[in-house]
Amino acid sequence: MRKTKEQKNKLSRSVVLSIIFHVLLFGFIILGSLDQIIKLGGGGQGGEVVDAIMVDPSVVIEQYNQLQRQQNSAKQADAERRKRLQQQEEELRKQQEEEQKRLKMVEEERIKIEREAEQQRKQAEEAAAKAEQERLIKEQAKAKAEKAAKALAAKKKADAAKQAAAFDSLLGGLTAQQPTQQTGGAAAAGQGGNRKSGASSSDMANYAGKIKAAIESKFYDADIYRGKTCELSIKLAPDGMLISIAAKSNAANDQSLCDAAIRAAKTATMPKPPSRSIYDAFNEQGSILVFKP
Repeated sequence: MRKTKEQKNKLSRSVVLSIIFHVLLFGFIILGSLDQIIKLGGGGQGGEVVDAIMVDPSVVIEQYNQLQRQQNSAKQADAERRKRLQQQEEELRKQQEEEQKRLKMVEEERIKIEREAEQQRKQAEEAAAKAEQERLIKEQAKAKAEKAAKALAAKKKADAAKQAAAFDSLLGGLTAQQPTQQTGGAAAAGQGGNRKSGASSSDMANYAGKIKAAIESKFYDADIYRGKTCELSIKLAPDGMLISIAAKSNAANDQSLCDAAIRAAKTATMPKPPSRSIYDAFNEQGSILVFKP
């Protein structure tokens, strides 16, 4: 814009100088058009000489018209220069506007790209965090399942050990009474002649194991009685129905364990004796069950 103003000032000065030059030129033309000098003298001694200058009007008019044409040409040239300057200014203004629009579009595109990149970065971070959280959850679930499986296996192993210990105790209680039963049976056979026990140790052990399993199926809280002992006396009917169960008079008995074992036995379904001989041997003097969780 500053350059344009300087060009306008220079143009104005050129026009003013042109006008002044043409005025001076016009004056010189008038002076140079003096065609002739006529000297007129009067007669006699007192006559005076009069000088006269004759000017050709057509020459003056032609010179004036030429000057007007020159001025018009100068004005036209000045107008054309002004028009070109205005066009240049307009083109420059349009170029500047287009450049500003282009720069604005470039800036908007840059901001858009940055926002999209930031959004993609956040989405990637969220996806990574979610994947990490899912991985941790899976690992925790896997560890929990493994721990539960180990605990269940340990419990089954402990239950099996307790059942084996209880079975050994039960079998020990039963075998402790069998010599008396067998002796009594033999005496009865020697005295009466025809009665036989017919129950072997293995048959008694198998039946005792079934009774033990039936009671233990209702004995859910064996862990809290670990290390304690209870000796019970049990009597069954021929169909396996429980007739009576009671704690033996033993100083080593734990009353809470005895109560729990009696409750479990009363709710359990006892197996039917496989034969009369086993039933008679099992109930002849009352079988003894020893619980040691």
